Amino acid sequence: SPSHADSDSARPGASPRNDGKAGKKDDGDLQYGEWIAAKRAYRASAEEREGLENRVRRLREEQRSMEATIANAKDRIAAIDDARRFSRNRKAERESRQRELERERAELRQRAQTSRQERARSIASARAAKADDHAA
Repeated sequence: SPSHADSDSARPGASPRNDGKAGKKDDGDLQYGEWIAAKRAYRASAEEREGLENRVRRLREEQRSMEATIANAKDRIAAIDDARRFSRNRKAERESRQRELERERAELRQRAQTSRQERARSIASARAAKADDHAA
């Protein structure tokens, strides 16, 4: 009767096709032990899925952390490269100034030497002129 089927369908493994009499299950129905085993397997797979989801979450967090570490390292490397470049530029500027100063010194030495030579020539010519005046 339908009332028996309704009350029986509340029990796991029962179906409306079952007439409620013990041992008269259809082939499509799970036995109670099979139902418990399926329920345990489902619960275990749900726990496994949750464990895997947690692991994926942890791995993603680790990945984000590693990416941040890599980005920080790249920033530090860039800063070091900038400092080296700056230092090289300052060294190049210093060397350039040094060469410029050396050129100026050489030029001044040359002018001083030229000036001394001209002074010596003018002194010599003045002496020669004086000697000529005395001779005349």
